[in-house]
Amino acid sequence: MLRGNTAMKFAGKIRVTLGCCVFAAAFLTSPLAMAHGGEDHGNEEKAVDPGIPARVAASSELFEISGVPTASGGGKLVIYLTDFWSNQPVKGAKIDVTFGETTAQAIVVKEHYELPAPWVTKPGSYALTFAVSAGDNSDLLIGTLDIPAAAVQHTHESIWDHIVPHDLIADASEKGTAAILDLPDNSRRAADGSIFMPKATQALLGVETIRTSQAGPISKIMSFAGQIVTDPNKSGVVQSLLNGRIEPPQGGFPVIGSRVEEGQILAYLMPRVELVDQSDIRQTTGELDRQIMLAESKVARYDKLKNVIADSLITDAHTELDGLKARRAEIKPVLGERQPLLAPASGVVAVANVMAGQVVDPQTTLFQIVDPNSLFVEALAFDLTAVPGIERGAKAASAVTSDGQKLSLEFAGRSLSLRQQAVPLLYRIKSGGDGLSLGQPVTVDVPVEEPVKAIAVPRSSVVRTANGQLSVLLHVAPERFEARPVVTEQVDAARLGITAGIDPDVRIVGRGAELVNQVR
Repeated sequence: MLRGNTAMKFAGKIRVTLGCCVFAAAFLTSPLAMAHGGEDHGNEEKAVDPGIPARVAASSELFEISGVPTASGGGKLVIYLTDFWSNQPVKGAKIDVTFGETTAQAIVVKEHYELPAPWVTKPGSYALTFAVSAGDNSDLLIGTLDIPAAAVQHTHESIWDHIVPHDLIADASEKGTAAILDLPDNSRRAADGSIFMPKATQALLGVETIRTSQAGPISKIMSFAGQIVTDPNKSGVVQSLLNGRIEPPQGGFPVIGSRVEEGQILAYLMPRVELVDQSDIRQTTGELDRQIMLAESKVARYDKLKNVIADSLITDAHTELDGLKARRAEIKPVLGERQPLLAPASGVVAVANVMAGQVVDPQTTLFQIVDPNSLFVEALAFDLTAVPGIERGAKAASAVTSDGQKLSLEFAGRSLSLRQQAVPLLYRIKSGGDGLSLGQPVTVDVPVEEPVKAIAVPRSSVVRTANGQLSVLLHVAPERFEARPVVTEQVDAARLGITAGIDPDVRIVGRGAELVNQVR
C-alpha cells in the first residue's frame, strides 16, 4: 500500500512538470510572446524587391532628369540631365536641388552631375525639387525618390532571437539598403514588353529621340534594285585580237587604280603563229620580196625613160610597187613584230589581267579603263505600270549605297526591251559618287505622282520586333521605352512615312533604335 501511494505521488509530479513545459512552449511560440518593442509579427509587411532600381524622374517641356542614388562616397545622387525632345545630354548646366529646407548645387562630373546626399542610404520617400538653368533656358522640375528597405529575415524560431539588440537589426537593415543601391544597373525588358535602359547606357550608345510632326501629304517613293555601271562614252576595254604572248612596256604594266591617258601603251602583244603558218608566211614573204625587187627595177628604168615612154606606164609601175610593199608590211608583224596595246580612253585602270609572258587568246579582256567622274546607275523596274510615272518624276531620283552614301541621279533613258521581265532604267550620277565601284549594289528611289498622308520619320527609327512586325520605340519615361506597331510607306532614301500607329508630338527613338530593340 505504501509503495502504491509513493508511485502515485511520483507520477503526479511528472504530470505537473510536463504541463509546465507545454505551457511555456506554447507561450514562447505565440505571436504575443514573439512580439517585442512595438513589433507586430502577426501581420509583417514584405520588403521592397531589391531588383527594382531606385530612381527619381522629372521632366518638363525643356528638360528631363533622372537621378540615381548610390551609397559610394558616403551617399550621393547621380543626376543625368538631357534635352526633353532630343534626349541629348545637356552640358554645363546649373542644377540646384532642394530637399526639405536644404538646397545644394550639383557638381559637374564628365557627362553627368553629382550631389552629395548621405540620406539616400536610409529607406524612405524624399520629395526633391530641381532648379535647372542651361544657357537661356531655365525650368523647375519636381520628383520623388523612394529608397526601398532591405529585406531582413526575423524568423524568431527560438528565444535566443529576443536577446539580439534592436540597434544591431536596424544597422543591418541600413547596410542592406546601401547594398541595394549599388546593385548592377542593367538594361532589361519587362514582362509587359517595355524596355528599361539607364541613362548612362543611353548616353554610351548615343540614343537620341525625335519629335513626331503632324501628318501631311508626302510624295510616294518607289524603290528599285540597281548597280553602278560605266559611261560607255568615257570608258573602254583592251582586248587581244590575236593569239600571242604579253610583254610589258617600258616602265611596266599599269596596275589597278593607276591613271592612264588615251593612246598610252599599256602592254605589247607578240603574235603567236603555228609552224605550218610560219612556212606559208615565209614563202609568201619571199615571193613578195622578189616581186618588190623587180618592181623597183622596173620603176627605176621607167624613171630614166620618162621623156620617151608614156606617163601612164610610169604611174602604173609606181602603183604596183606601192601595193607590193603594203602587202609585205601586213605580213611583217605576224613574223615576230610585237603589237602595242593602247588605252582607248583616259581614266583609271579598273581591271588589269596581264602578266609578263602570259599567253592569251583572241577577245581576252586585258584592261578596263573607267572614268570615276562619269558613272551611271542601272536599275530594274519590275512594275511595268509604274514606268510612265517613273519617267515623269525621274528628275528627283536618288539612290543610296549599302554603306549609306547618298547619290543624286538624273534620268538618262529607259530600255524598250525587257530584261528578266523588268524594264532597265539608266540614271546619270550628278553628285555624291565618291569611292564607288563597278557593280556596287544601290537602292534607287524615284518619286511617283501618288502622294500619301503620313508622318515622316528617319528609316533608322523603324525597327522589326521579335514577331517580325515593324515598330517604333516610344520614349515614355526617362529610362523606359515602349514598342508601337506602325504602318509605313516609302518616302525617300532616308525617310519612311508612318500612316498609322503613332500620334504627332510624341517622342520616338531616331538614333540607336536597333540597339535599344536588342535588349532582352
